[in-house]
Amino acid sequence: MKILITGATGSLGGKLVKAFEGHNLILHGRDLNKFPISEGKKIIGDLRNKEVIEEIIKECKNVDVFINTAALFQHSLLEEVSYNEVVDIININVTLQIIMLKDIIKIFKDRRHGTILNMNSVAGIMGNKMEAVYCASKYGMKGFLDSVRYDCIQCGVKIIDVFSGAMNDGMAVHRGGAEKFIDQTELAKLIVTLVQTKSFFPSRIDIHRAIYEYNK
Repeated sequence: MKILITGATGSLGGKLVKAFEGHNLILHGRDLNKFPISEGKKIIGDLRNKEVIEEIIKECKNVDVFINTAALFQHSLLEEVSYNEVVDIININVTLQIIMLKDIIKIFKDRRHGTILNMNSVAGIMGNKMEAVYCASKYGMKGFLDSVRYDCIQCGVKIIDVFSGAMNDGMAVHRGGAEKFIDQTELAKLIVTLVQTKSFFPSRIDIHRAIYEYNK
């Protein structure tokens, strides 16, 4: 399979790159020095750069699977979130994703095959304390993908939305007890399976951590 992964220099993105070892990978990230592997095609830059989005779309003409992990997180009181932070979170987590997927979906529909897997969050199905803007962005992506899925499935295009709970990475460390959170390596292995099914696909999958206890 040929796979394009956005946010490949992030924590989960890096685990996905290792999990898909042996496949033909195209990786997007913001920092050349943070890619988990040196080989393969790289797309370097921020999604707020139109040229980066255009390059991702161009590369998707020849990929089987598009995996999106790029996102901005927010954990603060709503009144403490700046104007620019709101704009950036909504832009990167929703607006630019829609702009990018609009063209990728057309490419996949025209050739009548392709899989899109979006790394969402439980914040996209329930509100979380001090994550109002982040939750709004994740709810927005859920609504968008729920809508376009109906058109895509008739053209052989699979859209999978993964709603994950807290993972043992930088986003959730403020909660404490990260060792009890979802293991990213284990989750990455599941995603490898999800994008390779033939006769079916999960339109939505909720991932919950097994232990709901914080440090005592």
